[in-house]
Amino acid sequence: FGNDFTEIRFKVQTHDEKLEDISNDISEKQKGNVQITTTIITGIFGVIMAALGLAHYFF
Repeated sequence: FGNDFTEIRFKVQTHDEKLEDISNDISEKQKGNVQITTTIITGIFGVIMAALGLAHYFF
């Protein structure tokens, strides 16, 4: 009975570690998505500002 209990305890510990790793991976991917979104918005804003800056030469 003692070995079975120890084995179950280690399996549960392993599952907890795997779940924690998955949670950390999800958090890292979410941070990456925020960085990508910020970069895209900044790029679009830069293009718009450049177009507005050049518009007075055409009109």
